Amino acid sequence: MALSSSQKDKLLDTKFKFRRILEITNAINENEKASELFKLFAEILGKDLKLNKAVFISQLNKEWKVAFQLNNEDFIISEAIIDELSVFTDIGNLSDAQNKSLRDFDILIPILHKTRPIGFLLLKDDEEETNKVSKLIKNLNYIQSTANIIMVAIENKRMAKAQLEQEGFKRELQLAEHIQKGLLPNNLPDNKSIASDAVHQSYGEVGGDYYDLIESAPNEYYFCIADISGKGISAALLMSNFQATFRASVNQRMPLTSLVRILNKSVLESSRGEKFITFFVARYDCSNKELEYLNCAHPSALLFNESRVRELRSSIPGLGMVDELPPFETESITLTGNSILTCYTDGITELENEHGELFGVQRLKESLRNFNKMTLDGLVEHVTSDLQEFATNSKVTDDIAALNILFKIN
Repeated sequence: MALSSSQKDKLLDTKFKFRRILEITNAINENEKASELFKLFAEILGKDLKLNKAVFISQLNKEWKVAFQLNNEDFIISEAIIDELSVFTDIGNLSDAQNKSLRDFDILIPILHKTRPIGFLLLKDDEEETNKVSKLIKNLNYIQSTANIIMVAIENKRMAKAQLEQEGFKRELQLAEHIQKGLLPNNLPDNKSIASDAVHQSYGEVGGDYYDLIESAPNEYYFCIADISGKGISAALLMSNFQATFRASVNQRMPLTSLVRILNKSVLESSRGEKFITFFVARYDCSNKELEYLNCAHPSALLFNESRVRELRSSIPGLGMVDELPPFETESITLTGNSILTCYTDGITELENEHGELFGVQRLKESLRNFNKMTLDGLVEHVTSDLQEFATNSKVTDDIAALNILFKIN
């Protein structure tokens, strides 16, 4: 049975549409840019279907933009237009639209990803003849299918990219956390001269809190606590370099003033001025009970015994803050009785309660006074309990680190 002329035209039209869909599919499989896919779609509407007027609005990277315009170069997106179009969940008529720019079109095709709109195709039906179906209405299903194929492919590509970036970010955090934990000492000394313990808790992104305690010679200890600006792998790598320089210098039993100048230079070279480190460092001579220290813009370390709590305050800028440190000298204290030194990072004193108040140094000093023991047993739990009571309804957002040392004098 021979095909009629109209049947042949319809068959040719179907084959042509199939080839166009195949062309779009191949472009998607070859990972063509969104702009190329939009260009193909504009050709289909203008060249193939000979529509006179169209605007395609798409949401790319969370921002609504005009993907292309066909014979309508003055269309401008507004929040009101997006709000009005977002009400539609299926093909709709724009003749009664509130916005005048929308009333210039006849038909809206919304493109949804699940239930979320990701695109809007505005079309004008210019067919003047009333006794036959217009080109637009005749090809509406084809246009809708093509628009959906393109926009869903673009959205899936965006989501896949976002997922890969998220997985990469998670791997970076895992690596940073692994580096950070590997740098902290596993075994802290507990002998006839000193006892020590430490706490380190990470919240959210891996930060740059670091502490160390090293026996440089019999009866001599160097120890420090540091807080590196920034988060993630860059902070962890800077911490790694910092630890290597600190330990190499300590093993040479270097004076604290020389040690700090070398570390300042190392931080500047490693971070190129983009990061800095607040730093408290001390040397303890068990034979003469002398504690020598330097505080480089770090929260005050607290030295306490049965009678008082003393702040060991900052005296010079943080490492990496300035090219050349100003002239400075160390401070020294001769211990005459059992004492505990608490070194900590600002995650403790800057903890906020629900009223926006900081825990602060004074509350920490009061917590240590209330502990009222010259032992490390239970000290961390006591201070942690006070922190939790202070910020019961608040979320912890910063890392917390503390190094506690008991100097056994009696």
